[in-house]
Amino acid sequence: DVYRDPEAPASRLPRVPRAGITLSRHPARGRVELGVTWPAAGPARVALYDIGGRQMRSLFSGTVAGGTQTLSLDTAALPPGLYVVSAEAGGRRVTRRMVVLR
Repeated sequence: DVYRDPEAPASRLPRVPRAGITLSRHPARGRVELGVTWPAAGPARVALYDIGGRQMRSLFSGTVAGGTQTLSLDTAALPPGLYVVSAEAGGRRVTRRMVVLR
């Protein structure tokens, strides 16, 4: 997805990727690939939370170059249930719900 300023003339529209999280398989079982799209370079982090808001895992913490990054998550040790994947960068946060099944 790309955000376009509706006020800008068509010839001057900046192409800025929108932050987002995609899952290779949902509901999740075993190993799942997460595609995290960063709108710009800078410090970032990705974490997995249970439905009660407790951080279960830190999936990434560091500097990103922008664009899309693929992360791997093995759900085998997680109890079945609802989780939230949260990605933060540049003062923005995006989340995605994930269901883990056995």
